[in-house]
Amino acid sequence: MKLSEQPTNQIIVRADCNSEWDNCDFAVITLREGWAEEIGKRLEIARALHENPNFFSTRYFDSSASFYRINYEETGDVLPGNKDWSFVELDDGEEDRFLEPESALELYTLTLYKDGCGRYKASGSHTGENFYTEKLPLSEIIESVGNTTTLGLNT
Repeated sequence: MKLSEQPTNQIIVRADCNSEWDNCDFAVITLREGWAEEIGKRLEIARALHENPNFFSTRYFDSSASFYRINYEETGDVLPGNKDWSFVELDDGEEDRFLEPESALELYTLTLYKDGCGRYKASGSHTGENFYTEKLPLSEIIESVGNTTTLGLNT
């Protein structure tokens, strides 16, 4: 795993859960072809409601995020203490070695806020526990990604 200052087709972000017995430390968000355009359209909807004082957020079904626990023996901390997210380059098969939470996860969503930020979330299938990322500056990420075809974001 190598953190990158340049846009890649994956983002690593700090994550957590509200479980008393399960753990979640980070998530990997895969930027598939069309991701930036789709998120951009969704953010425009949230921005259009910006003037409404009762508007807080909007939520979409979205399975771009995969949640994991840190295996300190293999990976150690995944992000420096001062960073909540980063573009990341993963070796082939590296993500397959990450530890998943004990809970089976379902109902993957993305909540978008009128400030251009968003948070990915999943729920434990039978526990109702929530697994969630830190807020991501999605407008900033979309701007830095730019033209996804030049990045090879067609996974």
